[in-house]
Amino acid sequence: MNTTGKSFLIDCLVTEACERYYEKSNARGYILIVAPTGKAALQAGGFTIQSNRGLQTPVSNQSNFEKNILSGRKLQDIQKRLNYQGKGSPDPNDEHIIGLVMDEYSMISSEHFFWCSHRVQQGIGCDSGDNFGNLPTIVFGDPGQLAPIGGSSIWSTTNGTGRPLGILAKRGHQMYMSINTVMCLTYVRRQTGFFREFLLRLRNGDNTEDDWQRLNTDCSTDGMSSEKLLSFEDINTTFLYPTNAQCIEKNYERLISLQRPILLLCATHDEVQSESKPADLAQNLLKEMYTCVGAKTMLLRNLALSSGLVNGSTGTIIDFIFTNTVPPAIPAFVIIDFATYTGPAFFKGEGRKTWVPLPPSTAEWYGDQSVTHSRTQFPIQLAWALTTWKAQGMTISGQVFAPFAESEKSSGLSYVALSRLTDWNNLCIGKSIPLDRLTTKIRNCKGLLPRINEDNRLRDLCNITKLFFE
Repeated sequence: MNTTGKSFLIDCLVTEACERYYEKSNARGYILIVAPTGKAALQAGGFTIQSNRGLQTPVSNQSNFEKNILSGRKLQDIQKRLNYQGKGSPDPNDEHIIGLVMDEYSMISSEHFFWCSHRVQQGIGCDSGDNFGNLPTIVFGDPGQLAPIGGSSIWSTTNGTGRPLGILAKRGHQMYMSINTVMCLTYVRRQTGFFREFLLRLRNGDNTEDDWQRLNTDCSTDGMSSEKLLSFEDINTTFLYPTNAQCIEKNYERLISLQRPILLLCATHDEVQSESKPADLAQNLLKEMYTCVGAKTMLLRNLALSSGLVNGSTGTIIDFIFTNTVPPAIPAFVIIDFATYTGPAFFKGEGRKTWVPLPPSTAEWYGDQSVTHSRTQFPIQLAWALTTWKAQGMTISGQVFAPFAESEKSSGLSYVALSRLTDWNNLCIGKSIPLDRLTTKIRNCKGLLPRINEDNRLRDLCNITKLFFE
């Protein structure tokens, strides 16, 4: 259901359900909307699954059941917030949850899906063990998207390495497979005409020779005019690559091209040994990062979802503010112009309403003997070049340089990259590619056949569902 207007549908469903519930019960109910990423949550009008306003699901060690069960204050908090049947709040006029919507389910692993259900069960006080505590739940998504990083696709019977699922992942998989009411959205709205049909064929490796010739003629550096090729040198062009190494190289190349003084942002740590720890252990905070005024930058964590400051938001650096420090110490604030920011203005003056003074963030983790370690850094990275995984869920209206990898390393890689665009004329794939890159190499990807089988299963259930409601 990629780019089919599902955000609009979600809004309509939620509004209608809440209005009907009020008419029948004279009580105010709400539907909790969650998604696995900040960008997806923002577009759907909800919250990230793991956030305190979502379902507070665990982000690490998800296979450890005992460690991740909510208790004490955390359990009380989610029960009060969900306020199921008005039991969590002393005020009878407070809203209480009547349903759950989960968007972009293809990015949710089987294990994570289990924890979503378990959090709802705990939050509404359900002891029966029923999936999601029998709370009405709708999941949206497209199986053709990339599989979750570090987990198994929710419909898969094996993990990413081909081994049998663990206990919790297997239970999450069984919960998903028990869903038998399915509707399919089939009209793509992000793209039109030939581009839309091209992408539908690309999804399964079914592109024709005519598709291949037109792609190489219109979108490769070998086929397009020199004038069009030059337009992709624009500083606002987005580059999509399959590897982090390619992104780092391109981001630094673009940074240097601005020809402005470059600042090295060095993180501070609780001790020297913490400096060598990878970014994923420190909630994606980088040990060091080169940047400058004018640099295209991406936010790496959710700061204010309702105001548009989410993981994946992009902006432009306006300035660096030092108070009691000077370089190489990190500044007190980085001022970034986020076009998506809709909160109160921090600065006066025309064109400054979307300027946000961003302070450093601190990430903590446990080391040996349960000793807490920390890293303090700005939760940002350069954003001219992104991996396809990071771009998933985005809509890019400007020009995009998205070269095909030699092979389809992950099912959906090429489809996700190209379907970020809205206009065929804004695409450059670099050098021309052979026909088998659009066909055989996509069809030979080990994850494609299980995904096609899942498409067919969902289509059959959709037909049964339509017959039931006719």
